[in-house]
Amino acid sequence: MNPNYSELLAEIEDIEQLDNSSKVNAAMSYFNERLISSKGRILQVGVGSGNIYSSLLESGLKIEAVEVSSERLAKCGDRCEERDLEAILYEKDLKVDKINHLYETIIVSKEYYLHADDRMQSIQALKAVFNQLRAGGTVFIELSLPPIHLNKTTYQTWKKGAEGITIIEEKKLIETDLLNQYVVSRKTYEKFQKGKLVSSEIYHLTERWYGLKEFKLILERIGFAEVVVSADYRYGEKPSNASQIFTFEAQRPIR
Repeated sequence: MNPNYSELLAEIEDIEQLDNSSKVNAAMSYFNERLISSKGRILQVGVGSGNIYSSLLESGLKIEAVEVSSERLAKCGDRCEERDLEAILYEKDLKVDKINHLYETIIVSKEYYLHADDRMQSIQALKAVFNQLRAGGTVFIELSLPPIHLNKTTYQTWKKGAEGITIIEEKKLIETDLLNQYVVSRKTYEKFQKGKLVSSEIYHLTERWYGLKEFKLILERIGFAEVVVSADYRYGEKPSNASQIFTFEAQRPIR
């Protein structure tokens, strides 16, 4: 369900963690506010290398994590160990291998289901989350909308000043399928140290998308209720443009 593991991507996440990136800070504030009264078990699905997970764990939440990538899970474990945090981590695909207990709260990263090979796998991933949630529990699901303009190229740069390191990402959209609602991008990462290219990586990434109203209907059809969508990690903030990060909060009904 996740894109190819990337050493440079993991290094970028380390830089963002050290720099307290705006996304991590916004997500932390949002989840700490929404989970302040949580007493039961919490699960993060699609933990990646643990940028947000380690911060939530450090804040005192009783949170566990699941990830299909052994490399990313190992990175998450290393990050928690460096901060003397006791992490509970599972290497599983919830679609085929359910955890043997239910959760009061589940946080779902967009990578977990939007990088699925096809739409049915994406829906099955969301159904697996529903089945892992106890009755009366709450789910938080991230959603983003990819650009759809073919051949559009974007660039992003990260710096580790003390070591003279610069990492540049080039992302080019090479396929857009409006009928089946997915795009394919080619991502190129180049790492420079003191002006010299020292490593590079390239891979292709498939991203699915759903419209906001469409996604709400999908969640309700799965069985979720009381669906609320918020923009940019601000609870109740109405979406205003397609470049925002959306968080869907919903309940599994008691009956």
